[in-house]
Amino acid sequence: MIRHRLEALPRPLSGVVGLLCLAVAQGCGGGSTDSRPPVATVTVTPNPATVEIDSTLQLTATLEDADGNQLSGRTVTWSSNALDRATVDASGLVTGISEGAAIITATSEGKSGAASITVSEVSVEPYGAYLGPGGKGPVGKVFGYWRVSSGLGYWLTIEVSPPVPSTGVGIAFEGGSHTSSVLLAGGYASSSSSAASSAAALIDPETNQVTSLQMAAGRIYHTITPLPGSRALIAGGIDGDVTLSSAEIFIEASHTFALTGSMGEARSRHAAAALPDGRVLITGGLVPVGAGPATTDVASAEIFDPASGTFSPTGDMTTKRFNHSAIALDDGRILVLGGNGLKSAEVFDAASGSFTAIADMNSVHGLGHRAVKLQDGRVLVVGGDAGTIQPTAVAEIFDPATNEFTVIGNMSTPRMLHFAVVLGDGTVLIGGGQDDTGDVLASAELFDPASNTFLPVDDMPLPGEEQAAAAASR
Repeated sequence: MIRHRLEALPRPLSGVVGLLCLAVAQGCGGGSTDSRPPVATVTVTPNPATVEIDSTLQLTATLEDADGNQLSGRTVTWSSNALDRATVDASGLVTGISEGAAIITATSEGKSGAASITVSEVSVEPYGAYLGPGGKGPVGKVFGYWRVSSGLGYWLTIEVSPPVPSTGVGIAFEGGSHTSSVLLAGGYASSSSSAASSAAALIDPETNQVTSLQMAAGRIYHTITPLPGSRALIAGGIDGDVTLSSAEIFIEASHTFALTGSMGEARSRHAAAALPDGRVLITGGLVPVGAGPATTDVASAEIFDPASGTFSPTGDMTTKRFNHSAIALDDGRILVLGGNGLKSAEVFDAASGSFTAIADMNSVHGLGHRAVKLQDGRVLVVGGDAGTIQPTAVAEIFDPATNEFTVIGNMSTPRMLHFAVVLGDGTVLIGGGQDDTGDVLASAELFDPASNTFLPVDDMPLPGEEQAAAAASR
């Protein structure tokens, strides 16, 4: 506040000078001026600060008068001394342009304050997912999706040489606090043939180095299931018109595949899940009818024992299923759900070797749906064919405590033959597939289990369906 100290002036002149000062304060000549205290200091916060390339940072300018009182309602202008490194808009929002340093200045009524800004490269959080473009034929690249500290994430393209086939199966191997490698295996040998490829790719998430491998047999519509000791069981599938009963084990330490015992029935489009004791449950699928290429769906199931390398029959499911899902629950049971034209579900108890039907899902989740176990033990089911090759956007969650499914909303896009993987922060990355117009999608989205909502993310570099996907951490 401006103080007019009229009482301190000599008494004979006090009236004249007082009137003069009053006139100045009110504006001589009958006009008016701003009586507010002027800006004495400008402070910019945060200072110093860091912003990543292509990310933003909000700065704030605090204005004070000579007595330290904060001022408001004043005009502030912003500027950057290095527009090639960082820009700033009229509100103080800074955008990182390129790596380096910049000084951002705020000015008001001739007074200025500044913040020292460091623009850094994108900081990658320790989780992500790998997948390869879908469709038939070999591909020369795979995609990695990595979360970043200042946003949802970005796609990383990894060149593969020699090319590996497109694939619908992937698995990650854990090495302590990070993923030691990601395996993508099998798929079509070419775009013009139904023959299967035996090619596989092993990706190191730390270096993005890709090692090309060969399975013992070519496979499409097979399963890959983790085994103890950083191994995986690859079972069944088809090669051309032949449905396979063979199985093999991948050993991460040696980067090798080795044939093991065969299944009791040749199967494709079946489902598999690891039991708590390390064995693997194989359920349903399409099995051959006679000597020709014809197949039929079945309710039969069998269990693989890695100690003996053999498969043994167990109790049948309550329903014939193919294109279904099998998910290992935290309580040791296996949840089996969906399949072509089905919204039914059941659970397998390893102790009794039997299946028990539970409450149906709310919608049909057939060909190309995806089901993943969330970090809290619930199971998310998204999309798939709802009938007559009509993808659905419906998402629902299974609660093991109640054995019931609850619809939690819809994805942004109807999808079938898409992928869904749980990332390190518990969110689920969903993308690709085929929509209800028949188009192959490049779009992707994140499911947040805390709010049961879907969030948009950047499109994939290329559209794809039946893509392999495996969560990775580094």
